[in-house]
Amino acid sequence: MKITGLTRVEKLKLIGQCVKAATAIVGGSLILVEGHPYLATAILAIGGVANEIVSFVKERENKQILDEASGGPESKPEIN
Repeated sequence: MKITGLTRVEKLKLIGQCVKAATAIVGGSLILVEGHPYLATAILAIGGVANEIVSFVKERENKQILDEASGGPESKPEIN
């Protein structure tokens, strides 16, 4: 399946969201089964990393939007 019409950043966010959702479901199921605690921890850790990546990309996009709206980062006065 080829995803078209999305930028590279949008694809990265989509993949991150999918990894986050899948690891939450699998990790939660493994916790309920109580059979593989280390595997559950590893899977949930991968989901945590995916969550941080998605959050970082979103913050970066928001910062870029704010910088563009304010005229760019160079228009901000320096505080000494």
